Parts: sequence; structure tokens; C-alpha cells
Amino acid sequence: MRILFSILLGSLLIAPSSPIAAQTAEAKVYSPNQSACPVTPDLFPTQTKAGGSTSYVFSANDIVRRIAISLVSPNRGEVNVNFVWVAARAAQPPYINWGEQSGAFRIRADGNPNCFFLGQHADIPGNIPCREFRLEFPSGITDPKVGFSSKPSEIVMKTCPMPELGKAINIAIEDSRLNFQNDEKTTYALQLLEKAIPRYDCRRNYDYEPIPAWWMADYQVIDDWIDFIRHEVLAHNDYALKVFVEFLATSDGYIAEGMLSEIWRVLIGHPLYVLKNWESIREFRKAFLGSVYFQEPGSGDELISVYRKIAEENPKYTPTVDEIAETVKELLKEIRNSENDRSLAYLF
Repeated sequence: MRILFSILLGSLLIAPSSPIAAQTAEAKVYSPNQSACPVTPDLFPTQTKAGGSTSYVFSANDIVRRIAISLVSPNRGEVNVNFVWVAARAAQPPYINWGEQSGAFRIRADGNPNCFFLGQHADIPGNIPCREFRLEFPSGITDPKVGFSSKPSEIVMKTCPMPELGKAINIAIEDSRLNFQNDEKTTYALQLLEKAIPRYDCRRNYDYEPIPAWWMADYQVIDDWIDFIRHEVLAHNDYALKVFVEFLATSDGYIAEGMLSEIWRVLIGHPLYVLKNWESIREFRKAFLGSVYFQEPGSGDELISVYRKIAEENPKYTPTVDEIAETVKELLKEIRNSENDRSLAYLF
């Protein structure tokens, strides 16, 4: 699954007179990431002040993954808080010494917490022990507060519908399969599946931001859910097509590739079904029509031709066919421009 966020915004020269900045003439500046808040401190380093900076010294195995800083400046504007992150020397082979990383946190100095992720997404090591964190606060700052957390996020499960929703989905799907002629049971299963699509406060132990609830299920269960929806799509269940596309628009990796393959079968083999349901899926048309990405050269032109023929016979579909054709052409252009990057990122 993809994780769509970054807190790195650029770089800035820091005055060489700064004790911390003297270690490097140029340092990266990091802006707050609201997804890192709130930070409930669970690491409590020893604090000392020397040479204009405040040093936070950690225990040998403490891993700092998030930091929150709140302070007040005279004009309550934005200020830079320079930092140096110092690694603890690895106690086990291969005895890697990560050394130091420096930069600056961009702080809104209004007394409210500013939260930052540490780790690969922040270019600051956050998955190995930290020996020391040194911060240099600008002059005139009052009442600075700093908190450190070893957790990649605050796991707030009370608003996440999983795993209870997942269990209900499994029961509903089984009930629908046993009563395959009962449309109400099928609709109910699809309604539960659609509830699993939005982003809630659902997070696995390595997630930094809320994720779609269905990502919390294991892959075998997800495959079964997708197979159930796919079966209903091939049976021309209108609601199932909407849910299928919504799942596609929040997927990635092998799941997205498998769904795109199924979508192509629907696009090429069931064009009237697509046209009749276009309004319910047009929001995700780029992801939906992105199945052309994995087809042989010329498949996009073939697809447009199939839909143009239907528009000739049914003029009421002409505006929809024009939109489909325009989107396919746009995708084909993007494909040609991304031949060296076969990722799905631009589709979603």
C-alpha cells in the first residue's frame, strides 16, 4: 500500500554563528506534519543546557520516531529551531555508526504543538537508537516545551471500524453466497464493503497516517472480498461496479494490478454496462481507465473505437464517450512520458 505524505519542504542557509549550524553551512528545513500529532511522550531524556543549545540525552536503546515542540516568540510568527540528531553506536554487528544529522524545524511560535516525524520520510534516522537530540531555540523564546515519542503514530482505534467490520463483511459475504438469489443479502454485503473504503483512524504498527479500513485485513481476506465484488460486477450488478472502482482507487501494488486486469475485461467486453453506470464511477475515471496501462500497444485506440461505435448507434452516450476517449488519450500520453517509471502513482 502506498503511503502518501512527506514533510520535507526544502532547504535554507543557517547563520554560521549558530553553534548547531556551524556543523554544516546548509541544512534542511522541515515543516510540521499535522498527522504526527498528537504526541504523547513516552521517552523522557535527561535535559541539559550548554553553549546556547538544549541537549536531550536518551537511554542506550531509545528510538525517537516523533517529536512535538511548542513555544512562543515575541511576534508569535514562524521561527526555525535548529537541531542535531546524534545516533547511538550500534551495540550489535554490523556496528553501524550513523553519526549526526542536522537541520531545522519550522515552528509556528504561538504556543501550540508542532509535530514532526523522524525516519526515512524525514531524512532523519528514526528507526535506530538516538543518543542525543540538541535543539537551539532563537532568542526571545519563552516557555519552550518538547516531547518525544517512540511510536510511529498515536494508534487511536476507537473510531476505526476494524476488525469488527471485517468480521461482519465475511459473514455477509458468506450469507450472500449461500443465498445467491437474494439480492438484498448481496446489497448488504456490498454496503459493508463500501464502509471499509474511507480513511479512518486505522493504522498498522508502521503507518504514519490514517488508512482505508480495508487495509487492516490480511491479504487472503482482501483477495476474497475483491473476488466477491468482481463476481457481482461480471453479473452486471450496478452497485458492485461502483464499489469495485472505489476499492481500485484506494489500492496499489499487486491488488491494483489484478483489479485493473479485471476492469479491462469489463471495459472491452461490457461497454454498455460501463456507459450506463458512468456517473457513479466518473470521479475515479483515471484509475478506472488506467487499465489501458497494462495492455498491448494499440489497445487504447481499440477501446476508443468500441465506444465510438456505441455512440454512433446511441447518440445519448456521445458526451460520455467523448470524456472516456479524452481520458484514455491523456493516459496514453502519460504512459509514453513515463516509460521508465512503471508505477501506478499517477493513476490515483
